[in-house]
Amino acid sequence: VYFPIFLMLFSEANLIIFLLRLRQFNKVLPFDEAVKQPILKPWLYFKCIISFIFFIFVSVFFLKKLYFFMKTIKLNIKTKTKNYPIYFGDNILNKIGKLVKENLPDVKKICIISDNKLPKKLLSKLLKSLKSYDIKLFKLSANEKNKSLSVANKIIEQLLKENFNRSDCLIAFGGGVLGDLSAFISSLTKRGIKFVNIPTTLLAQVDASVGGKTGINSNQGKNLIGTFYQPDFVLSDLLVFKSLPQREMVSG
Repeated sequence: VYFPIFLMLFSEANLIIFLLRLRQFNKVLPFDEAVKQPILKPWLYFKCIISFIFFIFVSVFFLKKLYFFMKTIKLNIKTKTKNYPIYFGDNILNKIGKLVKENLPDVKKICIISDNKLPKKLLSKLLKSLKSYDIKLFKLSANEKNKSLSVANKIIEQLLKENFNRSDCLIAFGGGVLGDLSAFISSLTKRGIKFVNIPTTLLAQVDASVGGKTGINSNQGKNLIGTFYQPDFVLSDLLVFKSLPQREMVSG
């Protein structure tokens, strides 16, 4: 990083020298005549051009650095029962493993409930980031029929069979339907296991993934069975929007 800083200082110094020399001539001569004076030799113009190029280079360098540090934005949510962070960014799905390690250091097993219509490359990126954990994967259709006691019970039974503990984690990877179902399952399994929400639709990112409401449907109506269970953190990756059809993008 010292080399770009040196270039920036060098370019700024030469640019200031050039402007001061030009200003000195402008005190007594019009601009058109001042630039024709012998003292403003060609090498000075050359140095100014090089300085300008260096300045552009340094600006681009630091803008890239600034973008890198701003790429992941953390928003802390405070509720009466629990505080948790929401991470926003573009193409940050591959950071999920690091974030789980930072926020949930005791996790050993992870259950992922994923929308079966998500592109394979997104799921592959998620699994690759979590390769150090013992993974249990469920792929479900994101429809209201799967928000049921029977589906929830089947998954809970599988988690108990796999000996998931309260320190282990369930990750929802889909829209609001799977987010509600996953949070409901997390709140019931052994009276509550760790829960991470990765919403993949616009409406889920701005609404369903926050607030802690979980729910499944009954024969009497929609979302009539549920709990309030805050996630341990939420990861909202703008990259997933590229996989959505236009109808899904305007649904919210």
